[in-house]
Amino acid sequence: MVEMEDRHISFGQLQLYNNFCSFYYRLAYVDKLIPREQNIFTMFGDCVHKAIEQKIKIIKQIRKKSSVNYLKKGLKAFLNKKLIKLQKKKNTKTSLFL
Repeated sequence: MVEMEDRHISFGQLQLYNNFCSFYYRLAYVDKLIPREQNIFTMFGDCVHKAIEQKIKIIKQIRKKSSVNYLKKGLKAFLNKKLIKLQKKKNTKTSLFL
């Protein structure tokens, strides 16, 4: 099964499906029965698309790490505040008995 993140459709594929023939699209892209013609333009386009996809993956990884770090820092700060409040309460109670 293809993961949603790995699925993509090019402008050419969309044009073929909408303006030409959905059955031809199926034969070419789903069943892969019609070989794709390679030329300098398709090779260049493939390289550009792969570079953009790699860049997006890197950005997503950085954002995910940043989000996790932000969550950890926030949780740590919250727990530290709670701990300080508990320590103050404890010190107040013990000082009352002295």
